[in-house]
Amino acid sequence: EDLLRPTADGRSQLERILLPRIAAVCPDIGEPGSWLERVQREARNSSAASAATDEMEDVLDRLDQQTRLDDRDLMVVIGHLLLGRFRRDARAWLRGDSLPENSLRQLGLNADQDYEAEERARRMVLSLTRLTGPDIPLVICFDQVEALQSHQNDLAGLYKYGQMIGFLRDETSNTLLISCILSTFLPTLRQAIISSDLD
Repeated sequence: EDLLRPTADGRSQLERILLPRIAAVCPDIGEPGSWLERVQREARNSSAASAATDEMEDVLDRLDQQTRLDDRDLMVVIGHLLLGRFRRDARAWLRGDSLPENSLRQLGLNADQDYEAEERARRMVLSLTRLTGPDIPLVICFDQVEALQSHQNDLAGLYKYGQMIGFLRDETSNTLLISCILSTFLPTLRQAIISSDLD
């Protein structure tokens, strides 16, 4: 949701991350903002739409190879968003919303994904960190961690939180992870999270 929010210049944060990466991988496109505006304009023109789509496919394929993303569905959705097609469904898919099969088909996405929502979310975060590249930090903030408890003795949610933080720390190289926790809650957190994840 945050990556899809527009910034002061009207571009989404996702576009502001992608455009410099595209320009680095495809210097022949020139200034990336102007390139994107031209391709979007051509995609809306019925006579030039096919050529614009092919050009976007080529650029995203080069980006995919450079980043070794290996996430076909994400690249397809990014292509739709950049070209301004099927925006509502593309945004919903990025947020992890469940989409009907006909929407997945229209987007050109795999409707028979055999991994669970948690695994899909994990893959998405890892793909986005690789996509942003080593020069752009991805800041992930966790506030009110205490709310993961359903009652005072509930440690299960905190344990899973520790696992998630440990996973992000181990599997990414360009993330800044910020957790906001009441100091009086630290003993409970230490009790719930294994030491390696707590470190």
